[in-house]
Amino acid sequence: MPKDKKPPEPVLDEKQKLQKELSDCLVVRKSLEKMFSSLGKEKSIMSAELAKKVQELNSMEEQFNDLKEQSAMLLEKVQICASKHKDKKVVGGDSPGSEHLQDRNKKLSEQLLKSLDGYRSAKRKMKEAQEENARYRAKMKEVTEEIVRGLERIHAFQQRNTGKENVEMEEELSALEQMLRDLETKVSSVVPKEK
Repeated sequence: MPKDKKPPEPVLDEKQKLQKELSDCLVVRKSLEKMFSSLGKEKSIMSAELAKKVQELNSMEEQFNDLKEQSAMLLEKVQICASKHKDKKVVGGDSPGSEHLQDRNKKLSEQLLKSLDGYRSAKRKMKEAQEENARYRAKMKEVTEEIVRGLERIHAFQQRNTGKENVEMEEELSALEQMLRDLETKVSSVVPKEK
């Protein structure tokens, strides 16, 4: 055997090492697929929660409108009653019926204001949830696109790796590894932290 030729054993070891790295990449791929499956489930749970909040908000809006109508009717009755009894004052103040209506109107007005505050708060929370959902969807879309690109790259690498030099394979595996690490960082920033 000539001195300038290398023994074939290191080449075989290198190929085995590269095949192991490729196998590891496939394991990472399967892991990412499982993780994104669970992220999809989380996304559907969040969508269900948002739908529930919208339904609650609509219910509160209906209550608000009902209370507003009741308040307007009572105010009208109080004004009619006040104009009828304007000249007929009972000693010591207004008639008991008018006072009762004013008390009822005051209570309904307070209830209306509380409902209005609740409505505004629920509307603000819904808006915040919609904005968070939009950010989450955008991030998920970005991460999904990167995963698709990574999977395409792995697939193309698998088909091309038979005739490549070890150096080219090593560079390709390093690039894939870096891409998956970047992806892992992005995914960890998207996945909600457990409380």
